[in-house]
Amino acid sequence: MSFKKLGIALAAFAALGAVLASSAVAGTPVTEAAAWTKTVGGETKTIAEEGITCRHTAGEENFVFKSKVLGQNLKMTGTGISCTGAKVVTTGSGATSMAGAEGVIEFSSITVNEPAGCVAPNVKTNTLVADLQMDSVNKNNGYVKFTPKTGTTFANIKLEKCAAAGTYPVNGVVYGQATSPTNEHKVNQQVAGNETTHAMSSLTLGKEAATLTGEFEVELASGAAWGAEHP
Repeated sequence: MSFKKLGIALAAFAALGAVLASSAVAGTPVTEAAAWTKTVGGETKTIAEEGITCRHTAGEENFVFKSKVLGQNLKMTGTGISCTGAKVVTTGSGATSMAGAEGVIEFSSITVNEPAGCVAPNVKTNTLVADLQMDSVNKNNGYVKFTPKTGTTFANIKLEKCAAAGTYPVNGVVYGQATSPTNEHKVNQQVAGNETTHAMSSLTLGKEAATLTGEFEVELASGAAWGAEHP
């Protein structure tokens, strides 16, 4: 299972699902039993808990956040991502197993495209929890649901040096999709956002709808090939 395109966000780590084949018809996310697994010495082992790292590499889509602020269009582009204190976890076993993750995502190298003249420091999310969910149409496809661990604030965006200067909370839930099938192990899993994940996500900045897109990779601290499996 390999992650590609974050529909956040950003929105992840994020994060951490199974796949979206370009020819497949996307369904809705459904919670089903799943476990994170990795290949160790040629054998498949369940990951009870392990740290992860996140990165954005050349050729992947940049992170783009869009909304409105004070009646003006807001567009921010970032080219960097990192995860702090992030880990994947498998709880339960067999038919009761659940694959998830937790941590903080930081977006960096940010350019404010609109409003003109604004600049922004790195954007760090609040602690997020991520749940792996399956596609209701094709169970080899997966989604990752990113939710604030406490409260409803996903992250706070700070604008500086312009008329719209201020700190603005972004609230809601972000979905990402994966790019490799469930049961497929890879060292780098990619998470991605697209029109499907936009429809499932619920980000807002104030009363304005917001979207977060981009692509990032997730790797285990051990560097082992890994993915998600059904019991």
